[in-house]
Amino acid sequence: MRRLMKNLQWYDPVVLALGIAVFAAVEFSKPDLPQIRTFGPEHTIWGGPPGESTAQARTAYLQRFLKGSYFGAFALAPGGAWGWSTENNSEEAARQNALAHCGQYDTACEVIAVLVPEGYDQAEGITLKLASAEIYRAYQLAAPAKAFAVSENGASSYSYEYETQAEAEAAALEDCETRRKKGQPDFLPDWPCILVDSSWY
Repeated sequence: MRRLMKNLQWYDPVVLALGIAVFAAVEFSKPDLPQIRTFGPEHTIWGGPPGESTAQARTAYLQRFLKGSYFGAFALAPGGAWGWSTENNSEEAARQNALAHCGQYDTACEVIAVLVPEGYDQAEGITLKLASAEIYRAYQLAAPAKAFAVSENGASSYSYEYETQAEAEAAALEDCETRRKKGQPDFLPDWPCILVDSSWY
C-alpha cells in the first residue's frame, strides 16, 4: 500500500476522477429501454372456440390455432369468416394480425380467443414469443458491442462483437427488418423493428 501511494503522482486522483466521470456519463447516456419479459413454453387460452355452426372455423381453431405457440389470437365474424395468427411477440400484434386475416373476408370480425404464455398478466414491458426468448438468452451471453431488436409480429435479431455500439444497433435493426418483411402479407399491420437492448461492455 505504501509503495502504491508513493508511486501516485499529484495528477493521479484527477485522472481517476475523470475516468469515473466518463463512465458515469456513459451509463446515464444509455437509452431508456423498456423491460424485457420472457416466459416458459407453457401457454393458456383466454376465450373459447367458435360455435358448432361454424364447422370450418372450428376445425381451423382446433387443428391449426391450438397447435401454435404464444402470442396468438383467433378472430371470427358472425357470417362465418375467420382468421388467426400465432407466434407474435405481443398480445396486441396477435390480435391485430388475426383481425387482419379475418378482415379480408368480413369487416365484422372480433377476437374470440387469445393464446398467451402461462403467467402473463398484461403488465407493461416488451414481451417475446418462445423462439425470440431463446434468441434473447443467446444474445445475453454474446460479447459486446451488441444489440437486440424485435418486431411485435414475431421477428427478432441480435448483433455482437461490433467495434461500436452504434454499429451493433444498426446491424441488429437492419437484420430484424429483413426478417420481418420476408414473406409478410401486405394486408397485415406494419410492425417495425425496435431496439430493446444494447450494450458495449
